[in-house]
Amino acid sequence: MEDLLMGWKEIAGVLRVSERTLKDNWERWGVPIKLLPTKRGYKKPVTTLSALKRWLEEPGPSGS
Repeated sequence: MEDLLMGWKEIAGVLRVSERTLKDNWERWGVPIKLLPTKRGYKKPVTTLSALKRWLEEPGPSGS
């Protein structure tokens, strides 16, 4: 079974970036995160370790 990662802090730790940097850039970077609704009305980021590994192995845009 895949290792589930929940929360900005846990995901940021795997990517070795700050929580703030991840929150500000995850969509632009294309990080495979799903936002799940919670009872308190905010959204909790969720992904898997294998999805992050695949994303990290993808070639980035050329010229960046």
